[in-house]
Amino acid sequence: MEASETTGNPTSGTKRESNPGAGNVIGTFGTARAYAGMDHHDNDDPFADLALDTAIHLRWTLRDIKAHRLTLSPVADDDLSLLAERGLVEVSDGVPTLTEAGLAAIN
Repeated sequence: MEASETTGNPTSGTKRESNPGAGNVIGTFGTARAYAGMDHHDNDDPFADLALDTAIHLRWTLRDIKAHRLTLSPVADDDLSLLAERGLVEVSDGVPTLTEAGLAAIN
């Protein structure tokens, strides 16, 4: 039998694989295989030791600082001190700015 064959309707021209599902990502197992390369943390990730929701929140905080959206969404003191401890933000005259490491964390 060939790798693919035409369906019963000769006018449709649709092909079906002799091994359906081969190479397709279907269901949980297929999804897990598709993301298999993403299960390890990058060693350069400054948020690798944090919970996922905290890391996402802090990345958005870095984006807010970069875009100067601090009047609409001010940075919490705890977040600012954590970002400064990790070397991602510097505060001068009360205004936080991203360091090179902070820019790299969101790019």
